[in-house]
Amino acid sequence: MKILAFADPHSHEEYLDQIKLKSKNVDIIICAGDLTWFNKNIKKLLKKLNVLKKPVYIINGNHENTKEMAKLCKPLKNVSFMHKKTLRIDNNVFLFFGNDGLSPNEPQFYKFSKREMQKVKKTDTVVLVTHGPASKTKLDLLPCGHVGCKDIKEFILKYKPVLHISGHLHEHFGKKQLLKKTLMVNVGPGGRILKV
Repeated sequence: MKILAFADPHSHEEYLDQIKLKSKNVDIIICAGDLTWFNKNIKKLLKKLNVLKKPVYIINGNHENTKEMAKLCKPLKNVSFMHKKTLRIDNNVFLFFGNDGLSPNEPQFYKFSKREMQKVKKTDTVVLVTHGPASKTKLDLLPCGHVGCKDIKEFILKYKPVLHISGHLHEHFGKKQLLKKTLMVNVGPGGRILKV
């Protein structure tokens, strides 16, 4: 399965034009948050994603209002709002959690992921999608120190998803790291094609 994943275009439509060009030979598209700049042009941007002729799964970042984004996605045919939701495609299980990317702990993520992982089979392949990165990795290190989420890191170490898609920290767009068996990628606004 081919995934085109991106994050943090922040209302810049030229990035969505790049996503459109890259989307031709992929199965699904994932946006890991911050589609907008404080909700600027959110309706227009969602409609632009809706015409891509591929299923688009999106979560909120720290620039979107969760309730508003969920409401605006509801009537769209190809765009699904996935915060705190799980998607199964064959034996691939995707866990989605939109977050602000600023909290060292996410109690809601901990509860959600623990509950959802009880439904996962041993033969399943797990992909985690969050806005912010895991703590104490190459993807969350800033001059001030590590700013990622400890609960996300604990999830990765415990459940070993094959892939963790995130964004949020612009300094690390395109950066990746292998942690145990998990490929962690900050996909950036131009997007990355990933295989599972």
